[in-house]
Amino acid sequence: FICEDFLMTDLSQATILLINATAFMPDVWEPLLVKLLGLKTGTKIIITSKQLPQDAFVMRYGALEKMSWGSVNTYIYEKR
Repeated sequence: FICEDFLMTDLSQATILLINATAFMPDVWEPLLVKLLGLKTGTKIIITSKQLPQDAFVMRYGALEKMSWGSVNTYIYEKR
């Protein structure tokens, strides 16, 4: 596990990422999306609230999941 600022961290060797993106505004989401687009093929991303571009990622799962604060759209993607 790495607990750092993900915008400053090299994610190139990641194989699984868990991103709770529910509160991400464009100033955080857009640079993070650029980093995600650069991930290696096969990397898995579990993400809440935001969807990833279908041309770069394959959605393997998508559903409304119950969380402690309420229900949230949750997705599992794989980098193409």
